[in-house]
Amino acid sequence: MKKTAFWMIAGIMAVSSVWVSCKKNNSGACEGNTNLCFTLNGQEISVNAGRMELPNNRYRLYWEETNQGTYKNIEIDIYGNVTGEYTFAPNAGTSGEAAFQYFVNSGGTATNYVGQSGTLNLTSASSGWSGTFSGTVNDGTTDFTLTNGVFSDVPLE
Repeated sequence: MKKTAFWMIAGIMAVSSVWVSCKKNNSGACEGNTNLCFTLNGQEISVNAGRMELPNNRYRLYWEETNQGTYKNIEIDIYGNVTGEYTFAPNAGTSGEAAFQYFVNSGGTATNYVGQSGTLNLTSASSGWSGTFSGTVNDGTTDFTLTNGVFSDVPLE
């Protein structure tokens, strides 16, 4: 009897965890009250970003946080303002390109993840920008996988 109950509970938990993870993937949206999320080498990051317009047809999705000696920021630069596919490049600056950067400084140890390759698909460029992205980033020595990137209705600030 105890074995049966154990396996029933384990089965329910397994089905529940699959349903929750599929719910996020199928909806195409970030969880909670956030509008920019991605998975970097297996770690999920989800934030509430803003957007700014910079010179030379460059637009930036931006977020930063300082908390107890740790500073983090995300910058995704998009060189253009029309829907379509943009290519991640480490030295982006040309129309049709995009740049990705996730910086973490914790207790004086800094890591800067810079996009090396991949794509950003801008699906809405109206009042709130939306799209998806994925690719490869590098921290100066090692490549990491960037997946499940989503931004939804990111406002101009």
